Amino acid sequence: MATITEYTLKMTEGSDVYTMRPMILSDKTFFLETMADFPYEVSGIDRERAFDKFIYMWVTSFQDFDFPIQKVTEKTTTFIISKNDTPFCMTKSTYDYNCDGEKGECLYERDPVVAFHPSQRGKGLYRKYLDIGHYWTYEVVGVNYSTYETYDHVVQIKKIQKEKSWEYKETRSAGDQNRKHVFENTAKQHNKSIVP
Repeated sequence: MATITEYTLKMTEGSDVYTMRPMILSDKTFFLETMADFPYEVSGIDRERAFDKFIYMWVTSFQDFDFPIQKVTEKTTTFIISKNDTPFCMTKSTYDYNCDGEKGECLYERDPVVAFHPSQRGKGLYRKYLDIGHYWTYEVVGVNYSTYETYDHVVQIKKIQKEKSWEYKETRSAGDQNRKHVFENTAKQHNKSIVP
């Protein structure tokens, strides 16, 4: 079951409660710990400035955020996702309503970024991130599709993308990370079992 309050989404699965809420200033320590070893494509990223950038994008994007997202705009969101009040990852998404290419006019999610806190990695939480994140993206925001970039060395996520039949689009250079693969998924491919 999913419950939406303002920009916070809660998903209950058995006795576990997953919460996706906007990132706030007091999340700075969690952000810095989570992003400490994030695989950026260029060297020398200042993590504190990256936090400032993420917070700035969130605040400026949501000052006038309304549903539905209007044509010829883009909105960026930054969320913290928790399991039973323990944060496990942060995610940034950009919703773009400027496309008019081969798919015609549509709203899509462009290359979301997700990073897991070191203490929460390897616990099978990526699928929970997908469940709650895709519910927000497809059911609340109402996008037509999402593109997703995965570094070549992140084998587990590539396996999940293949398992879920996400469409492979292309491989790109990724600087210090060598190369990344671009996939696309649609509303039909997200887990509908959490619909309220």
